Amino acid sequence: MEEKIKMPLVIQGDDGIRPAGNPNECFYCRQKIGQEHKEDCAVVTKEVIMEYSIQIPIRVPYHWDEENMNFHKNGSSWCANNAIREVWDFIKKLKKDGDCLCDAFSASYVETSDPNPRIPENEKSQNALRESGLTNKI
Repeated sequence: MEEKIKMPLVIQGDDGIRPAGNPNECFYCRQKIGQEHKEDCAVVTKEVIMEYSIQIPIRVPYHWDEENMNFHKNGSSWCANNAIREVWDFIKKLKKDGDCLCDAFSASYVETSDPNPRIPENEKSQNALRESGLTNKI
């Protein structure tokens, strides 16, 4: 028999409590404060690994061939953090031209790195509430 997953509790100040909704329940799954969010609730997350691919134009020395370019980005002392600046510069150019990155971008799922349901902003409060035993009294 499969063990039931412990979902995060709806707590005061929870991301699911929205100004347009009831202040005592999650706007998305309608669970009351002190109850577990439902599995399909929009504010409960898991962590996954996504692979992003972005094709952008960059300037390189004229004489470089494919081997030089690949070595420079993958095998030299060049830091991959610099790619963020290259992408950001390209985005700024696109925005100036009234365009966006969508045509140069793709993403694909790789794996689930943390399958545990979470609301990261609420974790300390969640743990304290569970340990207090007060959830049984709500």
